[in-house]
Amino acid sequence: MGGVVDSSNDAYEMVEITSEDVDVAELHDMFTILDFLQLEDLGFFEKGTGWKAVGDGVTTHGGALPINTSSGLKLKGHPLGASGVAQVYEIYQQVTGDAGARQLKTETGLASNGGGFGNCVTTTSLEDAQWVVRTTLIQM
Repeated sequence: MGGVVDSSNDAYEMVEITSEDVDVAELHDMFTILDFLQLEDLGFFEKGTGWKAVGDGVTTHGGALPINTSSGLKLKGHPLGASGVAQVYEIYQQVTGDAGARQLKTETGLASNGGGFGNCVTTTSLEDAQWVVRTTLIQM
């Protein structure tokens, strides 16, 4: 998914972080396969290993890299247009300590939202320490 790769690389560069700095992420999971593809294209795992990380529990609430702590888009009914806003709001709550029972110890979160056929991707990084919010939009 070239749009995910390009958008995340731009976002990482803008805030001077790498995928290793991300503590929690919200991914566009309208189809299960998208989780695996995005985990890899965002640089969290090597190509072909995203499924294994999920199977090993790395992406669970108590795992090393919690993904979709809001329960993901499918559980919310994937409200078109509002999906990306909901993702960013979840990351905002996580980095500000306002996520209630879903709260994790986190400083840097990332939301990646795709549209169309992956040709329009927005990656947002939020950091509590510097109150940095950067969004990059890649349209292919």
